[in-house]
Amino acid sequence: MTGFIRRGVERFGQPVVIRSAEGEERTVRAFLQPVLERGEDRLGDFTPVGWCDRRLWRYMGLDELNEGDSLLWQSFVFRVRSCRGVFFQNGLCYWHASLEREKEAGT
Repeated sequence: MTGFIRRGVERFGQPVVIRSAEGEERTVRAFLQPVLERGEDRLGDFTPVGWCDRRLWRYMGLDELNEGDSLLWQSFVFRVRSCRGVFFQNGLCYWHASLEREKEAGT
């Protein structure tokens, strides 16, 4: 299973840059997508400073992320909310993280 996931990420994953809390950067491949909620018809809210996208994003990759890390993809910057390993038959299969757009992270 781990080999299957690894081949899929390496072949079909998107290039993303992981920036550690210390500022070190590395480019990896991963799957990144918005988390859609059931019956989603509004993707955010109007606030006193304008429109804020409230969606969370999902990361699935072979590289561990930590709280405080940032992930750069295309023109977006995400902050890691949480990350955990996903295991299969007593072995680490991949990393799953919950991300939020950085400009909304402090709101």
